[in-house]
Amino acid sequence: MKYIYFFILSLLTIQLVAADISNLSFSSTTIDQYQKLEATFTLTNNTYTNPYDLDQVQVIAEITSPDNSIFEYPCFYYIPGTVTSNNVTLDLANATWMLRFTPKDAGSYSVRIKATEGTIVNYSTPITLTVNSGNGKGFIHLDQTNPQFYRHNDGTPYYPNGINLGWSNNSYGTFYPSYTSKMSDNGMNWMRVWMTHYARQSILWSDQSGEWWDSWYNDPIDATANSDLKHYSAKGAMLIEHMIQEAESKNLYVQLCFQHHGQFSSTTNSDWAHNPFNNTQPNGILNNAGDFFTDTNAKAITKNLYTYIIARWGYSPNIFAWELFNEVEFTDGADTDIDNWHDEMSLYIESIDYHDHIITTSSGGDDSTFPLMDDNSAIDVLQYHTYNTRPEQATLALAEELSHVTSKPLLGGEFGADISNAAYDPHPDTDADHLRKTIWMGMMQETPQMFWYWDYYIDNENLYNVYTPLAEYLTNEDIVASTTGNHHTFTLQNNPFEVANLTFTPSAGWQDPYVGQNTFIVDGDGNTTGIGSFPNYLYGDWRPTNTAQTATFTIEFAQAGTASISLGTVNDGDNTPFTITVNGTAQNFNVSTGGVVTANVPAGNNTITFDYGGNDWAAINNFSFDGVGAYRAEVYGYKGDENIFAYLNDKSYGNWSAGNIVTNIDNVILPIKNMAAGDYQISYFDPKNTSTPLMVRYDQLNWRFISHYYSFFQQRHCSKSTIN
Repeated sequence: MKYIYFFILSLLTIQLVAADISNLSFSSTTIDQYQKLEATFTLTNNTYTNPYDLDQVQVIAEITSPDNSIFEYPCFYYIPGTVTSNNVTLDLANATWMLRFTPKDAGSYSVRIKATEGTIVNYSTPITLTVNSGNGKGFIHLDQTNPQFYRHNDGTPYYPNGINLGWSNNSYGTFYPSYTSKMSDNGMNWMRVWMTHYARQSILWSDQSGEWWDSWYNDPIDATANSDLKHYSAKGAMLIEHMIQEAESKNLYVQLCFQHHGQFSSTTNSDWAHNPFNNTQPNGILNNAGDFFTDTNAKAITKNLYTYIIARWGYSPNIFAWELFNEVEFTDGADTDIDNWHDEMSLYIESIDYHDHIITTSSGGDDSTFPLMDDNSAIDVLQYHTYNTRPEQATLALAEELSHVTSKPLLGGEFGADISNAAYDPHPDTDADHLRKTIWMGMMQETPQMFWYWDYYIDNENLYNVYTPLAEYLTNEDIVASTTGNHHTFTLQNNPFEVANLTFTPSAGWQDPYVGQNTFIVDGDGNTTGIGSFPNYLYGDWRPTNTAQTATFTIEFAQAGTASISLGTVNDGDNTPFTITVNGTAQNFNVSTGGVVTANVPAGNNTITFDYGGNDWAAINNFSFDGVGAYRAEVYGYKGDENIFAYLNDKSYGNWSAGNIVTNIDNVILPIKNMAAGDYQISYFDPKNTSTPLMVRYDQLNWRFISHYYSFFQQRHCSKSTIN
């Protein structure tokens, strides 16, 4: 018995010195509130072989806050490196363990490192930190009064105003600085970045995929580079780090997208064949892409990855949001599996992210997964994406439709006038009207809209200054405090009622089967509901249960005119049958890809049905009605007891038209009612040319009117409304 007892003691003695914590060094022990704190340390006498694998070693910081509450924050293994214009060079000799976090409250903190291997736990000696009150704004969260808006910890409003910067062009250290400086100089404050393998911005991908970027994930200098599903590319991590540091230096806020649909799709932009989760890869574990959302091991591996991301970059107030997936409906996952996965992952992130960043995910306009996520308590915001020839209409229409299927706050994460990159090189809209209108109308309707084509359009045409007036218009304004932020319906007087062309763009993407409405009533203002949920496809005879084989509009024509449909790809080939029926009389056509079909329509009230006669499907760009009577101007914005924010849009002026065709609108009146008595300032802004109000005056009026007047889309004129 004595021999056995001695043997057990020997084992315990060996295990108790495992993963000793040494060389603990803090960047400072006295910092300001919302300032990053870093600590480096070494683990010695350890037995793990992979420092990224939580099953082998878990390292956290136990942090005692000024109120004596204790929270845990994950630490991470860090390989430093240098990012240049054409390479990332690693410094493996100085690899270290690291803690990064940003204290949110002033006061005294105590921090100790906890390292766990198996059942053995070691602690460092606690270090006391002093956090002084600072002038940082803190992290961004949903506005508690109106969650369609955002605020920093200090209460300052945050209005997202920016563009996607999805991936670099492999110029490494020069790509993001080439954009962020111009964005910051023009008042932009938001950017969205994908952690994608093909731009080497992912930290997990296959090192034997057969693709040209393999060397990035099989680096001979870095022995830990992706030999299995819990090894991460140090070079990929340095690129993300470089990007976040750039954003911080330019006061930009990053929406970091963890996964994108092609990685787990066998059909849409598929990268599944090369995905390290695919069991055809050396360490893959999944037979099918859709299994990613249900497989227990895959979910554990994903949590391991997300823990590393949050440990390394969660400190940053310049992370606007964690985005779990780009356009998740295009993956192979079933809707219910996608919903359950999002619930589990978002709750997990919420449990380890002390800084409580916004959690989001995105869809290309799908309203099948969004309703399922309505009860996912840790998902803060749902994003939708819209591409069509009239994005200013489609983005708002889809926001309205999605608001009826989910109670979650919405954000327009991507929009563009066309889904073809070539269409933006160059784009016919040289004045950026479709871009300008969409961002202003979105901001004035509670759903900020974020443009996609950062390279072909924004950078090629040097259109950064499109964003400057909106940024300056919002400076020092608090829309929610002033008006509650609920968008208001304004009525204009002397609004010209003219013969116009109305265009409606379906926005909901591929939906097979589709079981929603396919009949739309257009009112006297030229508006209809439901079109945002209609798929931008008409389906054929091979899909007999799909109700989106036809689309019917009831609409008043002021004079004889036309009804048209503009088509994208017709999957049945050229000369496919198509019918437009006007008041029961059919007009028959043959259609081809890229064609426009036009039927004659008499004056008066008409019922018009578009009927696809093919077998498979045809993509829809838009439905268009010429000869319809409609009011020419419309106003978007917010109204409170003492404040109004308003934006005027002239519907008669189409996209991409030459400015010399513009005619002015005179004597339009915006009545202001039910305002508190007092003196008010009235400011007119031109959102195209200057940040200076066109007119500022003080009157003995019974309202405050802060108005942005957008005349004729091109804004070559600015009409001053009469105020009664």
